[in-house]
Amino acid sequence: MCVSGSRQCVCQVVDDVCVKSACLVCVMQGGATLYALRIPEKMHPGKFDMWLNSHQLFHLCIVVAAAIHYKAVMQLLAWRDACGGCMDINSAILG
Repeated sequence: MCVSGSRQCVCQVVDDVCVKSACLVCVMQGGATLYALRIPEKMHPGKFDMWLNSHQLFHLCIVVAAAIHYKAVMQLLAWRDACGGCMDINSAILG
């Protein structure tokens, strides 16, 4: 666990949130690509008309992205609460 307000703590939290944000973008881009290319129904016409079509997969990706976003926001809120509210980030980063 990192010490509240330390440079290492700030960098660790920011790095974790940046990784989560990158995952969020990849999931959303993947869902949009599936939807735009009409995968899998283009590959198997008639097989995915009712279940697991590209539109449903797109919505599933959006729900997963929302969950990732929620986890990142909760991590930032926990970090903020551990630091005692507002703090001067520049002083924590520059030490």
